[in-house]
Amino acid sequence: MRRAGRLVLAAALMVYAGLLALWVAAPLGFPAEAARHVTPHLAVLGVLIAAAGFALSGWRTALAPALPALLLSWSWLVTGFAPERPDAPGAPIRVAAFNAHGSPDALAQAADWAVREGVDVIALSEAHTVDADTLRELYPDHPHLLYDTETVTFPGRRYTTRVALLSRRPLDAIGDGAEETNPDYERPALFARASFAEGETLVIAVAHPFPPRTAGAVRRRSAMFEDLAGTLEGEAGFILLGDLNASVWSPGFGRLPGRRAGDPRFISTFPGWMARGGIVLDHILIGDALDVRHAAVGPDLGSDHRPVLAELVRR
Repeated sequence: MRRAGRLVLAAALMVYAGLLALWVAAPLGFPAEAARHVTPHLAVLGVLIAAAGFALSGWRTALAPALPALLLSWSWLVTGFAPERPDAPGAPIRVAAFNAHGSPDALAQAADWAVREGVDVIALSEAHTVDADTLRELYPDHPHLLYDTETVTFPGRRYTTRVALLSRRPLDAIGDGAEETNPDYERPALFARASFAEGETLVIAVAHPFPPRTAGAVRRRSAMFEDLAGTLEGEAGFILLGDLNASVWSPGFGRLPGRRAGDPRFISTFPGWMARGGIVLDHILIGDALDVRHAAVGPDLGSDHRPVLAELVRR
C-alpha cells in the first residue's frame, strides 16, 4: 500500500513540475498562461502534495513542492488592488461589466440585474447577437448607448464580437481607442466621457482583447493594453471595464493602467456556474482620483462569465 502511495506521489510531483514549468513559460501565451490564472490553486496543490510527501517519504521529499508553493502563495498574498472603503465620502457611481457570451437571454438577465443593483453604467462584452435597437429595448433604464463591433480573422475561424456601453446619463464618445494595426487580431474598444457629479467628469473605457491563444494574439493583447494605458495616461478619473482575458497574475496585466476595484483573490468570474474556485478574467480598473466603496461579483446570469460590480466615489 505504501509503495502504491509513493508511485502516486511520484506521478503527482511530475504533474506539478509540469504545471510549474507552464507557470514560468506564461509569457509565451496559451496554454502556458492558463497556469497563471490558477496561481492560488497551484499554491494549494503544492501544499497538499508536500503534506503527502512528508507523510510518505519525509521532509526532503516534501520540500520539492513546498518551496514553489511558498513562492506562489507569496505572489498571491502581495496581489495589488484598490480596497473597499465603505465610508468614503462623495456622490457614488455604480458600474458593472458583463460578458454575455453572445446570449440574448443573458443580456436580458443582465438588464434586470442592473436595475436591481442600481447600476449607473454597464459595459457589455460579446453582445454581437443583438442589434442596437434590441439593446435599447432591453435596457430602457440605460438609454444612452455606445457600441463597437469587430470581426476577427483567427486561424480556422472568423469571430465577430461587440462591446457596448449603456448609461443612465449622457455619454460623449471620445473615440474607440486602442486601434489595432494588425487586422487579424483587431478587437473592439470604447472610450467615453460622462458627468456624474456637478462640475466633475469621468472617462469610461471598455475593452475586450482576444484570448492569448497564439503568439500573435498575445502580441495584439499586449498592444491593446499599451494603447489603453497610453490613452488613459493623465486621466486620474477613469474607469476601465470588461472581460480583459487576463487574470491579475497574467504577464500582461501589469501593462494596464489603474488599480483593480476590489480584492480579486477570493472571487471567481469564470466559469459562470462556479461561484468560488474559478478564475478572474473580468475587471473594473480605476484611476487615482477614485475610491471603492463596494466591489462584488454578481450572480450567474446564463453566460460563461459572471458580472463584476463596483460602487465608486471621487476623492
